Amino acid sequence: MDFTASPYPQTIPSKSTIVPSDHQLEYSDGQTLRFEVPDFMGFIDPRQSYLKFNVKATCSSISTFSKKCGIQSIINNMRIYDGTQSHTLENLQNYAELIEKTAHYSENDSIKNKRALLELLEPTSRDWGGVSYDNDPSQTFNNSQLGNGYKTGAFDYQSDVNRQDDATPNSCEVAMKLESGILGSTKMYPAMLSQGLKIEIETNNAAKCLQLWSGAGVVTNGGEVDTRLAGSCRFGIASALPVGAVALTSVVLNVSTVPGAHQIATAPAITAGALAAGAKVVLNGAVGASNLVVGRKLWGWAIGAANTDPSVWSDMGTITSVSYNGGEATGGAIQLTVGLDGTGVNGSLFQGGAGGGVALADEVPKTNTCGIKRSDATAVCKYSLSNVELVLKTASPPKAYIDNLMKAVATEEGATYDFMTFNTYRNNVPANEQITQLNIPAFNQRAVSVLTVPIENGLAENLGNDNLASVLDNAEFYNYYVNGKSQPTTKVPLKRLSNTTPLVEQVALWETEKALATSKVSVRNLQSPEKNFIIARPLSRYGGCFDTRTSGAVGLKVEYSTSTPPSKQKLFISYIGGLRRMVVSKEGMRIEL
Repeated sequence: MDFTASPYPQTIPSKSTIVPSDHQLEYSDGQTLRFEVPDFMGFIDPRQSYLKFNVKATCSSISTFSKKCGIQSIINNMRIYDGTQSHTLENLQNYAELIEKTAHYSENDSIKNKRALLELLEPTSRDWGGVSYDNDPSQTFNNSQLGNGYKTGAFDYQSDVNRQDDATPNSCEVAMKLESGILGSTKMYPAMLSQGLKIEIETNNAAKCLQLWSGAGVVTNGGEVDTRLAGSCRFGIASALPVGAVALTSVVLNVSTVPGAHQIATAPAITAGALAAGAKVVLNGAVGASNLVVGRKLWGWAIGAANTDPSVWSDMGTITSVSYNGGEATGGAIQLTVGLDGTGVNGSLFQGGAGGGVALADEVPKTNTCGIKRSDATAVCKYSLSNVELVLKTASPPKAYIDNLMKAVATEEGATYDFMTFNTYRNNVPANEQITQLNIPAFNQRAVSVLTVPIENGLAENLGNDNLASVLDNAEFYNYYVNGKSQPTTKVPLKRLSNTTPLVEQVALWETEKALATSKVSVRNLQSPEKNFIIARPLSRYGGCFDTRTSGAVGLKVEYSTSTPPSKQKLFISYIGGLRRMVVSKEGMRIEL
């Protein structure tokens, strides 16, 4: 191989430039951020550019932004125009839904840790190796950035847990990399060619991008374990006061002691039946008990008539205090006591410990377990952004380089700039449709892949739902149609992903990996594909492109199980990844799809 010297041997100076938003006031969720990048900034280095702001979340429970993509979840749509706003360079719709998937498949431990520091990706609220955080006593409630900000020292449950309802919640500074073809590229962008840039970022509603930090202790309004809420459980009641036909004033919950051993310190212990029915202990450091907020109603399953099933879902009163003796630090017995206001049912109905009752020979699984209603835990939710700035790394190339670029602009061919981006197409699919056939009207000259994300469309947006999550809904096969031909030639099976205990579907995973790779997404993680489901197909190989204009559309067919039919209303969001070209010539600017 021959090596030649660069024609521009001198050092290229660079600097960081701050572009403020259109105003310096506080933004509420659902509002639009606007930035104007002037053309004199020359060349922008996206690798060292980012969106910077402070964020505060005020919710009825300690919350976190998406557990898979962090603060990236606040973006709904992002549009990038040239400086005159005559041409749309990029229009990224349903940004958060796409980034939630690409973030999962492109991350490793180092990237997770970096994004935890910069993008509010809460490491303690995530599935680590398929194990929820609150199964690990070392990953505690103390580490919530939005809740109580990496508190150190002795844990004072009463004062710390109630920080979530303070008038001044934690303000967290983030540095968020924008994942777009222009601002997320590895190539320098010549802002001078487009007469600068104008950027619009539409933010999501809080209820869409925020989630409960912990589902522990939160149940359905009817007192059952909430299958939609990760970590949902009831807490076991070890004892209740007063004993007799007098309204409850306090209950003691079953807790764990000795880190890692999960020994139950407070007797009587939770019975096996209660554990099987969805009861849990409060873990070390009061992990999971963050939803026991002063002023919130506590509900529990009381002893039924004659101490037999059915148990009765009962109002235990309003929480007035939560005290935690912290005995775990010295290896002693620990106790968590919930004080109540005396407006609920009688203490005589909560005797005998979790899973048992007075003079009861056989256990009653749900008896003497308690929780917080889902509607109470997810009621209030909002966030705000302040000090919003776009930080751009700009560079000044040698004069000779700029002169050559301007010479190209003065020709008919012009100067060109290629970047990878996505076009978005949406299709609504009714519940119970066993064969879904979609038409994706893609007219891309340089398409490289298609990614389709099925989202449950019927979900109410609140803290208890992951509104960005994709759903399998008992899908069994899929295949795309390009130029009237099946791609791939045989159906891609999904049956094993849809199993009660999901298994890997190698072909589907291989299709996903290829499609992401052709879209310039570096694939580093292939775990849990059933929880991060994408229907995908590369449209080109080995750096090539595919012209979808010849067929006029890309089709998708998804077949569902007949024995266990689909049941969820879905929104299919399809992203056509492809190269877009900006051409600036003596005739002006044009954008080629």
